[in-house]
Amino acid sequence: MKKFAVLGSPISHSLSPLLHTTAYEALGFQGSYEKIEIKTGGLKAFLETLDSSWHGLSLTMPLKEEVIAQVSEISELALRVQSANTLFRKNHEWAATTTDVSGFAQSLNQHGIQANGHVLIIGAGATARAAAAACDGTAS
Repeated sequence: MKKFAVLGSPISHSLSPLLHTTAYEALGFQGSYEKIEIKTGGLKAFLETLDSSWHGLSLTMPLKEEVIAQVSEISELALRVQSANTLFRKNHEWAATTTDVSGFAQSLNQHGIQANGHVLIIGAGATARAAAAACDGTAS
């Protein structure tokens, strides 16, 4: 069985396991998805404990920025926004990317909001940088 999880702190409120498990069942996918509390500074040690049954990890605060220094392969977009929310196995190593930028851009599009106009982003962290990248028209 392939293993997946969402990591972060706090994590008890996360609905990711429910959403993923429901999707897995509907698709007949043999996988598990759990939530694991990992605090700042704990990501590297945690990754070192994972065996090959682990195939992907979702990251939330405070790990989206920390992960950039913990993996050898990072997507260009994740490097640009200095944030990654997704880890996946590539050649037996962890690779990082972000889906925050495209997710934010799709949400704007679905609501008919033109990203090339004026946008107010409240915040300055990882998700705020992803939102800015989605709005500036240079990230795809």
